[in-house]
Amino acid sequence: MGRRCSCGPETGPNKIAGAGPRDPARCDPRMTFPAPLPSRLGDPRSLNAMIIALGTLALSAAFSQAAPPAPPAPPPAPPTSSRPATGQPAPAPGTTPVPGDGRMVPERSAPNRGTRPVSPGTTAPVATPPAPVAEPPVGDDGMVDGPPPIQAEPAVLDFGYIAPSAESKGTFKLWNRGTKPITVLAIQPSCKCTTTNDLADTQIKPGEFAELEAGLDGAPLPGPRKANIKVLVDGYSRVIELEIKAEVAYPLRAPPGYLNVVKGQEQKGRLFVESIDKKPFRICHVHGEPPEYIGFDPALDAPRSQYLIRWDITKYGDKIPPYWIIVSDREDCPILPIRVRHESTIPRPVFRLKEYSVNLGAMEPGKPIEVVVDMEDPLEPIVAVATDDARLRAELLSTELDNGNLRARIRVTPRPDADGLVTLPLSIYSNSKEMTIPAFGIVRSSGKTGCDG
Repeated sequence: MGRRCSCGPETGPNKIAGAGPRDPARCDPRMTFPAPLPSRLGDPRSLNAMIIALGTLALSAAFSQAAPPAPPAPPPAPPTSSRPATGQPAPAPGTTPVPGDGRMVPERSAPNRGTRPVSPGTTAPVATPPAPVAEPPVGDDGMVDGPPPIQAEPAVLDFGYIAPSAESKGTFKLWNRGTKPITVLAIQPSCKCTTTNDLADTQIKPGEFAELEAGLDGAPLPGPRKANIKVLVDGYSRVIELEIKAEVAYPLRAPPGYLNVVKGQEQKGRLFVESIDKKPFRICHVHGEPPEYIGFDPALDAPRSQYLIRWDITKYGDKIPPYWIIVSDREDCPILPIRVRHESTIPRPVFRLKEYSVNLGAMEPGKPIEVVVDMEDPLEPIVAVATDDARLRAELLSTELDNGNLRARIRVTPRPDADGLVTLPLSIYSNSKEMTIPAFGIVRSSGKTGCDG
């Protein structure tokens, strides 16, 4: 560090030879000098240090003459008061007087470092309902030429996979997006497979909704299932159509669920088979023969949840089966029927049946099972059933009407010596008509499971 100069002559070990007394007028008490010079002036290093010290001294003196004297310290500020002093103007809002000269400077507030800055006039986003839909013009008949301002939620009621003959239920929300109340006149399903609750004379206010419950009956056999529901609203010339759909499926599925082998189509191909729950399974046989796998060896590979197999319809000649039957080791899906679409397998309806085939599933020798056949709008009642397959016996147990449909309960009993896959014609009789539909199943002895049966 440097040291302060004194206004008297330099004394002591740091006195420079030949130096006279210092001029008090040129001595600034704020001046500082370098650290003491080395004592050995004969040493070249000491001489260099002395030259540097003299240069520094000259520069310091020059700057001290150019620098103006420091202003005197301001007097202590008077006590603050909420009222201005007499004769002095009141400070403007947002300003502070500078002591000593009466100037006003703007006040500065310290930044808020504890919270994040918020933009003025902004708020968190809030979900708002859609804006009302403008009403279309009204015709001369007083009807609005267009559909009502109804928004269905969901747009499509999709039940996904449903079991055969099972019923699935869901709910639509019918929102009124208009500016006036609307009144539902009627709900019209497109088929008897669909059920709804009654919304007739239900009024829906703007921005509100009504709940429409819808049910869909699954078909006895796999395949896609769709239906529409029409909503009629008072004062509107057009209706709103709602869609419901599902895929009827066993625990195993083979999309699209059929083989299209009509004239002009391929008679050979590949079929993808999978389990819906992704559990491994085995294919025991396909229509009584070992499956032809692609990329899988049952002797080396563990069971999988999906397979790719070959099919060839030409091996059946002119006796093409109406269904290509896949037999698996799954207890909940022993039979997977694949519809064969061919000119010779097209059903020729005599009765209006809900389905034109019967899946008998797994059976045991000598033990009867019960199945149902549904007839829509029956003109004549069913009086008897029979089969010409000697391995099974079929008999009519009862018939009953349900919402205009006839349900026939049928008992099928395998013979004690029956075994393996059975595909048989099932004949249905009325007093004047007869119709034959295919039935299929597998007979397994008691205690046999999987592909052992």
